[in-house]
Amino acid sequence: MRAANWKTCKQSGLMLLAAGAFVFGGASRAAAQERVNWTDLTNVEIRGNSVEKTRGCDGCSDAGATSLQEIQSDGGYVDFRVPEDWTYLVAGLASKTRGPGVGDIEFGIRLNGNGSADIVENGRYMGGDTDYQAGDTFRIEVMNGRVRYLRNGDVMATSRRRPTLPLAFDVGLGSLGASVANARISAGGRDDTLARNRDNRDEFETLDRNNDGVITRREWTGSARAFNDRDTNGDGRITSRELDTWDRRDGGFNDRDRGINGAVGTAGELIPVSATDRWTDTGLTVRAGDSISIEADGTIQMSGDRNDTAEPAGSRRNAPGALVPNAPAGMLIARIGNGAPFAVGARRTARAPASGRLYLGVNDDYLEDNNGQFNAMVSIEPR
Repeated sequence: MRAANWKTCKQSGLMLLAAGAFVFGGASRAAAQERVNWTDLTNVEIRGNSVEKTRGCDGCSDAGATSLQEIQSDGGYVDFRVPEDWTYLVAGLASKTRGPGVGDIEFGIRLNGNGSADIVENGRYMGGDTDYQAGDTFRIEVMNGRVRYLRNGDVMATSRRRPTLPLAFDVGLGSLGASVANARISAGGRDDTLARNRDNRDEFETLDRNNDGVITRREWTGSARAFNDRDTNGDGRITSRELDTWDRRDGGFNDRDRGINGAVGTAGELIPVSATDRWTDTGLTVRAGDSISIEADGTIQMSGDRNDTAEPAGSRRNAPGALVPNAPAGMLIARIGNGAPFAVGARRTARAPASGRLYLGVNDDYLEDNNGQFNAMVSIEPR
């Protein structure tokens, strides 16, 4: 495994730590819910109900641990608490990992060391940005063939990828002192599915405010489209069976029209942004007020000087004739339609000021002597 320096990664805005490959040994099936038993400890210590990084490089991907138990079937989940909000770590589900790196964590929650968290899958940013505080509890669960991420019971996002079971709980700890506490795991199965069915009934009862056995448009808290999707017979009312049928078909989550703040990567693939093109058409159209999240990595060369390079956050010099003159030369920039260009950098989330096509580019005054490209991922959450 090649350890990456987290401090350098953080400056570039990506914090993607390298990883290798690893085979779990001696996995055992969990009961309905049980405390995680840790194995494959690297530069960590078990302290009571916590696993904490105590050795290694501060900010490097050189510490971690894996659960002995695994999620074996639908309905399984893992819960964990974060004792601090200033440390960097990734915790999630993985089928094959080797060592403490995080690149092989297939479904992960990343705590960025500044009170903010998001979703990464195999090291790739997938949205779900949320603030958190020390003591918050996170959950990653598998239900109806989907993976859902929650903080204190509120949905952060739902993965568009289908998990391949079994999956173990794996943590990669970057900061010295970073820890995960009170980790508990359930292998899944009938008991957990029954619990989810109870959750569906609880949701229906909450929406059915007058307790007449149906949810009317006035009681519904989501969008009109979401209501019509569930009102399968078109009578203007949603029954418990209609709601449950939709949840089973849709996975029970990832529907922002229901008031759930799920992250949907509109592109879902990396978009190459050439350093020699003034603008790259992302193929994505946004509406005024949409939340746009952009994350990028890569290195470009901006002249014949091999040392004149830039990452998405920009270089150490300015380019007075560039489209965004006050931003560093080489920085990733964007524009919507024919609007004014604006700085993006390695990572930015902002509201679209206008509607139109989204374009990405490089903040440089002369492009013909450039070389290389950035790789960007864009997520759009409708207003």
